[in-house]
Amino acid sequence: MGSIRMSRCCECKQLVDKYLEFDSVLLWTDISLMKVQAWRHALLNALTTKYVVAFCLQILVPSLLLEAYISAPGGSSQFSLRAIEVVSEFCIFILAVVLLTAIFLCDLERLPRVIGACVMTSFPKLLLFLTIVWNSASSLLWFVRVHSLISMAIALYVISTYGKKPGTLALKAISVAFVSTTLATAFKMWLTSKLNTFV
Repeated sequence: MGSIRMSRCCECKQLVDKYLEFDSVLLWTDISLMKVQAWRHALLNALTTKYVVAFCLQILVPSLLLEAYISAPGGSSQFSLRAIEVVSEFCIFILAVVLLTAIFLCDLERLPRVIGACVMTSFPKLLLFLTIVWNSASSLLWFVRVHSLISMAIALYVISTYGKKPGTLALKAISVAFVSTTLATAFKMWLTSKLNTFV
C-alpha cells in the first residue's frame, strides 16, 4: 500500500499542503468559506483537465440551468431565452477573465488554471436551489454573485502569486474579477433587452 508523507516547509516548518489528507467535501467547504490555502490546493495541486470537465458536467451545467429557471418569470416559455442569457453571460465572463488576466497579470501559461478557476467559482450558484423552497430569489442571487466575485478574486490572486512575490498582484486580481463580472453583467443586460424585443 502506498502512503502519503506530508512535506514541511523549510522556513516555517508548517505542512506544505494539508488538504492532501482532506476529503473533497471538507475541501469544498473551505473553498466556499474562501480559505486561500484551500483555493491554492484546488487550483495548483488538484486541478486537472479531467477534474474541470467532471466539475462542468456535475456542477456548472446544472447551476447555470438553475439560474436560468429562477430568472425566467414566465416559467417554461421564457426558460430558453433565459438559458441563452445565462450561458452567454458565463461565456463572456470567462472570455473577459482570460483576456484581462493575459493583459494585466501577463501570465499566459497559467490560462488553463484561470479557466478552471472560472468554472470553480460557479460552485456557490448551487445555493440557488434554496430559492425553489424560499421565494426570495433576488436577495439570494445577490449573495451568490458577490460570493462568486470574491471567490474569483481569491482564485486569481492564488494563481497569479504562485512562485512570485504578491506585491500589487492582489489589487490586479481583484480588478480583473470585478471588471470581468461587470462586463458579463452588462452584456447580459444588453442581450436581455435584445431578446425581449423578439418575444
